[in-house]
Amino acid sequence: MIILPGGTTTFCADLAKWISQKGFQRVVLATSCHIHEKIDTSIGRGFRYLITHAASGMRDRLENDLSWVPLEECPPTIDGMVDDNESDKVLIAGGGFAKKFFLECNKENIPLVVLISLCTEGNAIEKAWQLDSHLINWLQFLPGQQSVDVEHGFRAPWIMPKSWESLLNRPVPTDLY
Repeated sequence: MIILPGGTTTFCADLAKWISQKGFQRVVLATSCHIHEKIDTSIGRGFRYLITHAASGMRDRLENDLSWVPLEECPPTIDGMVDDNESDKVLIAGGGFAKKFFLECNKENIPLVVLISLCTEGNAIEKAWQLDSHLINWLQFLPGQQSVDVEHGFRAPWIMPKSWESLLNRPVPTDLY
């Protein structure tokens, strides 16, 4: 899928409308966020979540049963200035269209959960495995998979894409072509 520059707003609005028309019970979006954009106390395990108003019924399970931490709101940019605009409270720097899609889903009353991995630039394969582990623990969609150790990077029974072997200037595998 290719989204042309300037087309994310239309794409997110169209996708949210389609999801709303089809009556999805729950939508999950996995993304990352530049870790340097977060305050030091928020970094912790390097994982956050964000939910729309329509998904607020999931908050207790996510925080109490799974120990997930919600994405913190952005502090006001000017001291003493309070803005109720939801768009200004959400910062997912480097998260692609995640913020726009979140705002559209809120408008359309779609139950959306955004899983956010706080990453540095470069090889984030371990962060991808941890995000995957959070998803498996929450949705329990792998038969026989009881629990996943997200702290130690448990690798779910997925097959790693061949292209991941070429990250960070490693030679391209000859069996890829």
